[in-house]
Amino acid sequence: MEFSLWLVPARGSPADKALRTTMEKIAEIYTTPAFPPHVTLVGGVEGNAQDIKAKTIAIVKRLTPYEIQFGIIGSETDYYRKLFLSVAQSQQVMKANAIAQEMLGVRQGPYLPHCSLAYGDLVPSEITEIKDEYIPEGLASKAGFTASGIQLWNTSEAVKDWRPVAWFAFGET
Repeated sequence: MEFSLWLVPARGSPADKALRTTMEKIAEIYTTPAFPPHVTLVGGVEGNAQDIKAKTIAIVKRLTPYEIQFGIIGSETDYYRKLFLSVAQSQQVMKANAIAQEMLGVRQGPYLPHCSLAYGDLVPSEITEIKDEYIPEGLASKAGFTASGIQLWNTSEAVKDWRPVAWFAFGET
């Protein structure tokens, strides 16, 4: 099975509401996959649920809450980075990823933290239209949040079938 470790804004928080509203509108209008707001700490980790849960517990024991601050709106050709908010690469953000990769025994290359706003096969004209029409001004400054734990997701299947497995607060023993 494949798992991903996510940092998520608190459900119902201003960041969650701002991101979720924007992402749901884009998914509805452009028929792209719907998914919850998150910043992937480490993705695509192969293993069994029990082992990944144990490793995630070891990771959260080594982390304390830290701020996620968003920057520019970006777009890449990659399906999962079609449209995103970049995340400031603070010392805490980069350290959390390094700890997670170490504890999970994976090497995924340079960490480019981001919060995807849309997945899919959008063409450049649609990206421009979304940026101009559907992303509220100031979204990046409104949507920052405090990362206070890790949400573990089973991401083995298609996006519509992704499922949360567990939530672990930073500093949990």
